[in-house]
Amino acid sequence: MVRIVAGIVAVVFAGCGTTLFAQGDDSRAKEVVAAPEPKDGLSLRIELLSDEGHCAGRFARLGDVRLLLMMQNGGKEPLLLAIDEAERRWVATPELVGLELTRDDGKPLVLPEFQVATFFDNDSFRGDNWHAIPVRWLAAGGYLRWSIPLGEIPGWQSFDLAPGVFRLRVTYRGPPDLARVKHVDDGAKAAWRGALVSSTLRFEITDSTPALTWSEPQKGLRIASIPDPRGDRFTIGETIELATMLENATDAPLAVVREVDYSQDDGLEITAADGRELSQGSSMSTGINHRVRFTLPPHARVRIHAAPAHVSQDQIQAGNHWFSGAWAGRFTLRQRIEIEAPIPPQRTFLEVPPREIELVARR
Repeated sequence: MVRIVAGIVAVVFAGCGTTLFAQGDDSRAKEVVAAPEPKDGLSLRIELLSDEGHCAGRFARLGDVRLLLMMQNGGKEPLLLAIDEAERRWVATPELVGLELTRDDGKPLVLPEFQVATFFDNDSFRGDNWHAIPVRWLAAGGYLRWSIPLGEIPGWQSFDLAPGVFRLRVTYRGPPDLARVKHVDDGAKAAWRGALVSSTLRFEITDSTPALTWSEPQKGLRIASIPDPRGDRFTIGETIELATMLENATDAPLAVVREVDYSQDDGLEITAADGRELSQGSSMSTGINHRVRFTLPPHARVRIHAAPAHVSQDQIQAGNHWFSGAWAGRFTLRQRIEIEAPIPPQRTFLEVPPREIELVARR
């Protein structure tokens, strides 16, 4: 199946205006290195956007950045380009687009390496990232804008940067050579591939990770709950993020595997202040989920996402778990996070230190 999102694309090219800004203007990321010459007539510019879609140069977290790719076909023939989208959970995006992050002061920045796939030890599934991949014909002289929320991209969403000034350069690669890979759409096989390098932008991360309470190390790993930036008090009807931080507590690299979004085998228990444990139910769905394999340098950390807790008057639901009742008062949440080791294949369940919350009734 070839999925053509649009026919010949030739849209009005509009970014945030010029990328060369006056000194002292912190409202947007600044271009510090221009883009190289076009490749196959194709050129690439990037902008950094806030959640509201405005150009920005300061962000609380890397996950708050929305990356805007703006490609122009300066050649004489249309080009077939592969992109990705939220409906596919962005599983091919890390292969289509490479990010080069560096510190502005030149000091080393070591980030974990990662790969997204269904199964890492079975070549039969190599084409799954490219099933139903959207492709677009970009007309000669035309422009294409592709907006990528880094907070939703497997792998990228797990990186938290310390406060500071950074530089970002992007390489659009297109799909790899898929000629001999099974279960791949013809559009992905025919799409442009190469190394299209963008300009380099300077931007700032402002927020630091709050103090964390860690579990005891288990198989070289320890885990902590990440406090919600809104605090620990929530109104019934709100959604509570249950993100955690995973750390390699050893002096050697470790490889770990985590399902995209969350694992159905994650555990959650909720206890009221009076000691009552909320009765719960759960379900299991069948299917194959994508996974992210991280190679963690010594003492490196990655943000691990768990199913958020949706609080209603009748129940609290977190992924495939639901709990009867939700009333005003204080509660203790105890999470159990599944982490896989690729070689030899084995599962580890990490107990997250308890998270205290308070629910208040709607006014």
